Amino acid sequence: MAAGESSSASSPTAQSGVASNERRLDGAHQRAEAAALPAPGAGIVLGWEDPCAKCEEVLQPFLDRELDEDERAEAERHLDACGYCRKRYVFEERVRMFVRQAVVEEMPPGLKAKLSALRTPL
Repeated sequence: MAAGESSSASSPTAQSGVASNERRLDGAHQRAEAAALPAPGAGIVLGWEDPCAKCEEVLQPFLDRELDEDERAEAERHLDACGYCRKRYVFEERVRMFVRQAVVEEMPPGLKAKLSALRTPL
């Protein structure tokens, strides 16, 4: 090894300088973003002993609009205050959106025939 060279220069991440810099920046960004979000349970709502567990319990009924007015308001307050639960809510909302889109789209007849041909008799 020549003077001034480090042994890390031969590592896969050092060989792709741009990619390793992106990973470092991405990691730094993720850490900064995580530090900015409240920890689970930080969005404490009076009346809920374990707010994140309760939020998880009511998340599906909340998305289905099945909660009464008081429960809905409590869930909204917690989601407004808790980044962790808000992220889970956004994820579930997106999953539902994709499922709705998949249900609406018709399967092309050619694909349906190909799938039927792949079926093995029982």
